Amino acid sequence: MRAFIDTSTLLKKYKIEPKRDKFLKILEETTEVIVSPVTYIETICSIQRVCEESKLKKEHFLKIKEEIDLDFSYFLKIRLDETMERIAIDLRQKYTLKSLDLIQLASAKTSQATIFLTSDIHLFKIFSKELNNPVFV
Repeated sequence: MRAFIDTSTLLKKYKIEPKRDKFLKILEETTEVIVSPVTYIETICSIQRVCEESKLKKEHFLKIKEEIDLDFSYFLKIRLDETMERIAIDLRQKYTLKSLDLIQLASAKTSQATIFLTSDIHLFKIFSKELNNPVFV
């Protein structure tokens, strides 16, 4: 199964959140993970912020970052090119989304994935209009 995974869902792999077990089960059944061009940056920034707010040592963050880096070496990352920009701008005419969410949605639309995972309820509603087989995790 080819799964497009947005940042809100991917974060469940690295920190304890509701529906984490559901996501990990889906991940086990996934043969290819597809992510947007901004997912890596969003993931690193989010994990680093959580570590800083929790006053965890930098070594803890670096250990998690190592795991993230390893995972991303296996992921297929959609390229941000002129076509993606055009799709994102067209989607903005239909939906009031922030720029990074537009990149996520445009990436999902071009990914040819068989399943689309998000943990963002607003994005899920739009995924449901634009994509086949969206899953709220």
